[in-house]
Amino acid sequence: MALTRTDMAVFSDKVRAVFEAIQRRCCSNLRSRPAIDAGAAKVPAASREPEHPAIAELQARYQAALATETALAFKHRSDPYWSSGGHNIGDDELSAVEYAQGLDLVSAAVERGDPIRYGMRLLKDLESIKDRYRLNERDPDGYGIGTLHSIAREMRAACTDLESSVTRVTTA
Repeated sequence: MALTRTDMAVFSDKVRAVFEAIQRRCCSNLRSRPAIDAGAAKVPAASREPEHPAIAELQARYQAALATETALAFKHRSDPYWSSGGHNIGDDELSAVEYAQGLDLVSAAVERGDPIRYGMRLLKDLESIKDRYRLNERDPDGYGIGTLHSIAREMRAACTDLESSVTRVTTA
């Protein structure tokens, strides 16, 4: 059974109407950004602990590690040396970076004044990301998981640096 242009136009209009109805129903419950901001403003300022400056440092080191690994992945993608049989390891590395970008860098209320706790949570979450990557991705040469290991290694070094600086401050 072949559809005529008129049939296709009617079908297209019906699909559009259904889509718009679903969109109205689903999106009507969403609050606008000002409403979300106004809700956040209701929290008393005294109950919000300021974020420790070392947390921003850990976040910056994480972003730098992502940038380094992304640059390496693009370098590998553009060089035929890193390809074999139509497969390029740069693709695996970029996939791993995408997984790593899913790490939640926002500090929880209990972490705001404790950068070591924050760093430990990041490391734990990175281990979960590595597990998810291993389960879901084909990584025949191991470069994707190696990318995640490199990022985790950089974060462990950042946490070690942080712990030693906090220890120096508290013992001095």
